[in-house]
Amino acid sequence: MSSLWTPDGERPVQRAASPAAEVEEGLSGDPLRAAAAAIGVDLDSLTEEERNQLQTELNEMMRVRREVAATPAAEMLANYLMRFFDLATIYLEGEPPA
Repeated sequence: MSSLWTPDGERPVQRAASPAAEVEEGLSGDPLRAAAAAIGVDLDSLTEEERNQLQTELNEMMRVRREVAATPAAEMLANYLMRFFDLATIYLEGEPPA
């Protein structure tokens, strides 16, 4: 059992099983079926074309996740900070500044 610190003192915290863990328990190991269950789609109700489209989208998502995971954290952080700076510039250039 874990605890959570609050200004009033430690409070015991009981962790409930995560929804993702519950989804994984009933699956047979098919990644497509697991992904469909995670987003609330009944794989058996899909047509063959819809299944192929879901599989293609899943493959693309996994490719992007691998690409992001392979990117150094410093590069990702620098990218986010530059976008934040650009956003601040846009807001501050307004008349009057937002």
